[in-house]
Amino acid sequence: MTRSGRAVAAAAFVLATAFGCNNPAETLGPGNHVDVTNLVGHFELTADNIQNVTTRMTYAWQNPGVYAAIQHLSFMPHGTTLLIIKDAAGTEVYNGKLLYELDDRTLDGTPGEWTVIFSLDKSVGQIDVILDAAD
Repeated sequence: MTRSGRAVAAAAFVLATAFGCNNPAETLGPGNHVDVTNLVGHFELTADNIQNVTTRMTYAWQNPGVYAAIQHLSFMPHGTTLLIIKDAAGTEVYNGKLLYELDDRTLDGTPGEWTVIFSLDKSVGQIDVILDAAD
């Protein structure tokens, strides 16, 4: 399915489940098809079928660059969804919402083991975020 097709499907899903937001928060599970690619200089996380999920996912990522280029392809129309990134010195270099079709970047930071955090609070939609090391 193309990214625009996924966005349309996600929009239809949101409309179909919009009235279920008062249900207790869920966590991610096998039905969310969470897929993580974590390589030196490249990180990608995708998940779909997210319905009223509250969770925090933290990953260690080796970034040999000074900053990370961020490609946002997520569609999260409900809830609070944040991407937080800290460099090897523990300095927060990015804190932003998961958005659709946005190219962004972190602030410059210390190369090495970076921390990538996805924070979801009663979130609905799909995640698709790509990070690439850059100088």
